[in-house]
Amino acid sequence: MGKETAKGIGKVKTGLVISAVVIVVLAGLNIWFHRNKQSLELTYNNYVATHSYTNAEHDSLNITYQNYMATHGYTNTEYWDLYANYTYENWWHHYYKNLTAAKLIKMGMHWTDNRPWFGTPYVRVTGYIVNVGIEIAYDCEVAVKLYRDGVLVATQIIYFGDIHGRDWWCDRYIDQNFYYPGPPITSVTIIPSWNIEP
Repeated sequence: MGKETAKGIGKVKTGLVISAVVIVVLAGLNIWFHRNKQSLELTYNNYVATHSYTNAEHDSLNITYQNYMATHGYTNTEYWDLYANYTYENWWHHYYKNLTAAKLIKMGMHWTDNRPWFGTPYVRVTGYIVNVGIEIAYDCEVAVKLYRDGVLVATQIIYFGDIHGRDWWCDRYIDQNFYYPGPPITSVTIIPSWNIEP
């Protein structure tokens, strides 16, 4: 009975997380559409203020438009259906690409400065690089930069090749030593980079 209850609670939590994500996305879209509507109204009002057409000119333009539509086989409804479909597909394409694009993040990154009694000092860097996108991250690399009091001492690049998305097990583990001369290192930056196309 305890396992079934735990499974039920897990499903409820998953449902709540999905609902929260949907609500946030819908709220964002609502704000975006509202802002675009205001922008279009302002553009229209500015246009009307600077382009004063008479009713006769407007009627003439409207007749020209109606003649064009009639001779090219479109009704007003067909035109607006085509326009709405194009706009929706264009928006969805960009939205989907942003959601699925490859993106590398650092997880559990840690560095320590090691100064052995008889040996060269080194910085040990450990942690994971993960592709949280769905698409493949191509030519992945990480730049490790060692600083002493704000001055760059050394830069070393770690190459990973391609990292697939979709699964969290498609990550790369870093456990590497970076040797340097002189006084201790005071800070380290770890910067992942990748390409979205091969």
